Amino acid sequence: MSADDPIDQNTTPELTETRVKGHTPCTWVLIGTSLAVFSGLAWAVQDKPSTWDNALLQNVIAIRQPWLTPIVLGVTHSASIVLLAPLTLLCAYLLWRRANKRASFFMGMAMLGSAIINQIAKYSFARHRPPLAQALIEKHSFSFPSGHTMGMATFGLACLLVVESEWPKHKNSSRWAALIMITLVALSRVYLGVHYPTDVLASVALSLAWVLTLDRLCALYATKRRTSFALTLNSCQTRSPKER
Repeated sequence: MSADDPIDQNTTPELTETRVKGHTPCTWVLIGTSLAVFSGLAWAVQDKPSTWDNALLQNVIAIRQPWLTPIVLGVTHSASIVLLAPLTLLCAYLLWRRANKRASFFMGMAMLGSAIINQIAKYSFARHRPPLAQALIEKHSFSFPSGHTMGMATFGLACLLVVESEWPKHKNSSRWAALIMITLVALSRVYLGVHYPTDVLASVALSLAWVLTLDRLCALYATKRRTSFALTLNSCQTRSPKER
């Protein structure tokens, strides 16, 4: 996401469109790949957990330690709606104050859309959670995809795109921060026994597809506005004095 920068009067519609579409082919390939991964995982778990799904779940559960569990609970609660919702509102407000309304809208829509998509997917696939006897916390909603993982993945990816645009010097550190937080939350859901590994993998894939799609739509909308403005400006500049 980029700021609502002033329009360069020397920028032609073709140049404006080229700037926005510079990475579009690669982005759409990544979106398609993410959707393919999500669809593959959804198909693989439509009947019952696979052998490797159960095996990975048991391997993660096997590393439980009394000292580690409170830390994991803290990690998983960091992705709860109680924390992510106000944090998203704060980020959107700060971006709005910086006169970056498009980035502010992007952050809000990314999280809102993610929550809606997650609930639709949960009730569409209606996958049951792992046996309650294995869980350290009690959950009764559907399992696929993981809401906590999808929330953190969406928040992390959205923040990453904004940081890369607004503060490019910090893009490497923001990438690592997003990767670490998403990974930790995903592992915490499996550790606590409330999700299968495929649940969290599908959540990350779906979040990536959604955030990148929203980013492309916002970029295309900005292109349309700038192109329209440039055409109007050029038309005014080429009019004769009598016409003016």
